[in-house]
Amino acid sequence: MHSSLPIFGLGVLLVSSAVAADPDPFSQPIATVRVALIRDVDSMGKTIQSVFQAHYEGNIRVVRMPNGKFTAINTLGIEDFLKGVIGHEMSPSCPIEALKAQAIAARSHALFSAEDSLNGPYDLVANISQAYRGADEKELRVLQAVDSTRNEVITYKGALVPAFFSESCGGHTASIQEAWSQGAEKDLRAFPMPPTVDCPACAATEHFQWVTGLTHSDFTRKTKSWGSKIGELLNLEVLGRTPSGRVAQIKLVGTQGDEVMSAEKLRSLLGFNVLKSGLFEVEKTSNGIEFKGEGWGHGVGLCQFGAQQMAEHGATYKEILAHYFPGSKIVSYKPAEGFAALQKSKLTAEN
Repeated sequence: MHSSLPIFGLGVLLVSSAVAADPDPFSQPIATVRVALIRDVDSMGKTIQSVFQAHYEGNIRVVRMPNGKFTAINTLGIEDFLKGVIGHEMSPSCPIEALKAQAIAARSHALFSAEDSLNGPYDLVANISQAYRGADEKELRVLQAVDSTRNEVITYKGALVPAFFSESCGGHTASIQEAWSQGAEKDLRAFPMPPTVDCPACAATEHFQWVTGLTHSDFTRKTKSWGSKIGELLNLEVLGRTPSGRVAQIKLVGTQGDEVMSAEKLRSLLGFNVLKSGLFEVEKTSNGIEFKGEGWGHGVGLCQFGAQQMAEHGATYKEILAHYFPGSKIVSYKPAEGFAALQKSKLTAEN
């Protein structure tokens, strides 16, 4: 990455050596994505210092956001982005067919996000949207999985699928409506998605079942940390379940009042590694609250552990994706009209 920092718009452009023109048409990206590497930093200097801790393809623009803070946005070709993602979403030692399935799901998710955020400052958030850590750790099997599925995406009823994925679905995948009944994903709830499916393959994985407990005092400290007014926690009550068996809503009962929230909201507040999924039972114990659950993650779309098990038993990436996205098709990506126009304008500006 060059050390010069030319001024570019409202921010600073850090130009990577990978920006140089390549005469090979096959190497040109079918689309670019904009990834927020770090957000809401107090100073430009701290933002730039953080960016230089890793190597990134494409270019990086440091932008002052409307709130006065700084965000570093990496713009790069979709295939280069995937090469920095797949080995962190799945172990590079996984069967190659599982890695290919992951590559196509991740490509579909990233491009859907890019098309859906034309008016936003960026398309994806590193290590939140997908596990992106730059170009420093590229494994040969990851490169093979990405290159051999180049340009392939998942469509359903003719539309690009926002192909989500999680580590373990707990035996049955969830719908978008189940996982995100409200909040950040609300715009996707009406989007046509393939139906959910049973996933017996992930039952053989280590994270299929889990148990975690919190004392009443620990739970109360957490409720106070997010501003809850319920007082001391007395109990938790499951108010309903989704079609796949996940907790729909849960009531926190306290000495000063009650609070009702979705399971995904509770997971975000307690920690996604504490409450691993919404597929759980809750029990009051002498010491506090105990959760017993299955799966790890929101459970929507591709089950990563299930995909690995299917590949180990001989399934191809097309068979894996056909299972987790029934009725879908794997096709060559064709950008939506507005997104295609944006990509063309970027190329014109760069040239």
